[in-house]
Amino acid sequence: MVIDNSRSSSAALLSFSDSAENLSARRLLRELTLLVVTMFALSTRATERPINGAVEFEHAFSSAQAGDTLLISPGNYNFYRLDTATSGTADAPITVRASVPGTAIIHATGTELFSVHHPWWVFEDLIIAGTADTAHAFHITGNASHVAIRRNVIVDFHSHIKINGEPGDKYPDNGIVEDNDIFNRTTRKTDEPVTAIDLVAGSRWSIKDNYIADFAKDGGDRTSYGVFMKGNSDHGVIGRNLVICSRNVAGDTQVGISLGGGGTDTHYCRDRNCEAEHRGGVIENNIVLNCSDVGIYLNKASDSLVVHNTLLMTNGIDIRFLASGATVIDNILTGEVRGRDGGAVVSRDNLAFGSHFGMWIPTIVQQLRLHIAAHDAEPSSRGSHERVLRWQELLTKLYTRIARSGMGMGRDETLRCFPSLPLGDLSPVVENCAVVSTARALATEDFWGHRRQEGVTYRGAIDLRASSSDLTARLTRRSLPRSMQPPFHR
Repeated sequence: MVIDNSRSSSAALLSFSDSAENLSARRLLRELTLLVVTMFALSTRATERPINGAVEFEHAFSSAQAGDTLLISPGNYNFYRLDTATSGTADAPITVRASVPGTAIIHATGTELFSVHHPWWVFEDLIIAGTADTAHAFHITGNASHVAIRRNVIVDFHSHIKINGEPGDKYPDNGIVEDNDIFNRTTRKTDEPVTAIDLVAGSRWSIKDNYIADFAKDGGDRTSYGVFMKGNSDHGVIGRNLVICSRNVAGDTQVGISLGGGGTDTHYCRDRNCEAEHRGGVIENNIVLNCSDVGIYLNKASDSLVVHNTLLMTNGIDIRFLASGATVIDNILTGEVRGRDGGAVVSRDNLAFGSHFGMWIPTIVQQLRLHIAAHDAEPSSRGSHERVLRWQELLTKLYTRIARSGMGMGRDETLRCFPSLPLGDLSPVVENCAVVSTARALATEDFWGHRRQEGVTYRGAIDLRASSSDLTARLTRRSLPRSMQPPFHR
């Protein structure tokens, strides 16, 4: 005898009474059925597409649909520009990922590589290389909200990641730039802006756990930034980044982190309102090293919180103009915390070395060196090369003595407290350098993402009871292929 299970089940269901218990069972059955249908729809919509070769990559990129994951095979890919054509969704983003992290090398040959106009795109585990003239690895514009850029190596661009609005009040919000290595191998010879992460008019962006270095500019105003948020942007978080203004590449005026940058033309500000460059921003647990200017610069940045940062061999923290207001607590810095041109600051429990006069020393010395070198190259000065070398040696000694003094940036004091600057173990001499505070920690986690311990609060980015102060893991977590490494790359 054949038993029709479906009919038996239906009859059983129909025989239920209309009791409260029966209604609950029916409701549960409907919910389970809806859940199964939803899960099936999502599983059929999500597609992994292995990519081999540039032609296949370009076609897959332009035809990608919500839920697609483009798995890029190992190899070198050259592209002039790639534009997104459709949107992902919260449940089904479009993902571009190396099948094996760090083996898909994408070379940009045009002005910008990935031009992202649509929301819910994710880029992960890629190596992206520019040239001496490329502006952006990523240009995220208009409606491109909820874009995520994670675990990539991005090298040799003027502004590696550019984020801005478009006409018609279209703004890219709620993005993530996380756990990337972003740097240049040479100075950028350009009049265009040089800012590794350049955000204008975007809201609620999170920039965390990145290594950002060597963003030097030789041209125009010779001023460059590691990261800034400006243009009436708001509620951005810049946290746990390691920013080394000059590691292998030297520059003139380098600023580590900024809310406000150098200001924005009204046309580019969100809602064409530039009264504040940024509102409600948080800068916490960053380590900023070796900058010729300030480590943190707030320009018309209202309601800002700057806590538990370590800024060494920089010129400190500037809060500038009437629109700026900041709470600055438990930071370690060379230089000073300064309110300028009406900027309002509440500053307490910070540990500072050196003087704001220190910022002028590298600039003056560099100009003198250039003047001496130019004189040595003149025909009339032939035969004076040895004298020029002696002058340069004397200049170096003078620079070192002033820089280490109270007139400079407090190098002796800094090196005593952080003996292996700028790249080694940053263990402070706790007994001599007052890195502990009696105030309650305002950041619940530290530079490494570890929860800060209760009780005594450690100033700066690292809670030494919870974390190591050795930065090697951040400095060496990813590397370029041998063929792409310059002689000085470490």
